[in-house]
Amino acid sequence: MTPEEEGSRAGSPERACIWVEEQSFWVEKTLLVESSEYFHALFHSGMKESTQEEIGLGELSAAGFLTMLQVLVGERPILGSEEIFQAVKCAAFLQVKLLAKYPIHSISSDNCILLYQAAAIFGLLDLFHCATLYIRDSYAELEEHLDCLSADLLAYMETLLPSTFVAVGAHVPTFEFLEDLSRTICYLDEETNTWRMLSCLLLSASTFLAGMATMDNKIYILGGVYRASKQVVESSFCYDANANAWSEFPSPHQLRYDVRLVGHEGYLYVIGGEYEICLKSMERYDVASSTWTFVSDLLQSSAAAPCAQ
Repeated sequence: MTPEEEGSRAGSPERACIWVEEQSFWVEKTLLVESSEYFHALFHSGMKESTQEEIGLGELSAAGFLTMLQVLVGERPILGSEEIFQAVKCAAFLQVKLLAKYPIHSISSDNCILLYQAAAIFGLLDLFHCATLYIRDSYAELEEHLDCLSADLLAYMETLLPSTFVAVGAHVPTFEFLEDLSRTICYLDEETNTWRMLSCLLLSASTFLAGMATMDNKIYILGGVYRASKQVVESSFCYDANANAWSEFPSPHQLRYDVRLVGHEGYLYVIGGEYEICLKSMERYDVASSTWTFVSDLLQSSAAAPCAQ
């Protein structure tokens, strides 16, 4: 052991030395336990390995383990093909959810087939599904490269519906024009390059200065105004494309218009907006539990704030 490693051990008693491909990594045990189900089980198992300062991982690559550490401390490494494969293998072997999610946000036409195959091999279902959807959406572009996939994988991919563009009318509830065309929601049939009708907005819904977002094949609409006095619509609405049905869901604690709504990984985020004054508060809606909670405020009040996932 080198003097540097001795110093690390003396100064950080809660660290473990992980050996991967003859390379050593000194890592805080708490980070490993909190992030990896494998290490959580290992350090709480009571076996002799749980008390050893040095642990060997013979099945993994040093590059994959290093990528895991970078992701766990908030870095966003750019990965080549081999690094992607090794990172997926590491995520599956060590059961690191954060690392398993990381490639999902990096799927591109250059790596989607590789991620699709790696996720199938190592059983990362969320990554597999997202890579499948990407390939399905880009089928025409990628078709000539899909002969490397098995018949079972191709069959599964072809059962999925590709994503499509949706246009929502700019509708304001009024007493005079309840049946106007502004209530129409259309989708683009890319095979025929034709817009077709999907559904109609509910009579009580407004898309004027409302927050709208899509998530899990559903359209969410909240807030907005009606009439010249800018009365705020108090109800919130959800369109389920699979069921072709509308429903209401709970509205945020704070009524808003000129607001932004973003859907991400099972949550809706409502950002800023106006209600008598310009707002800086944000709320998060948990779709699974149907509950709203306030989250950190914006640094300053903002209406119609530009947003991206």
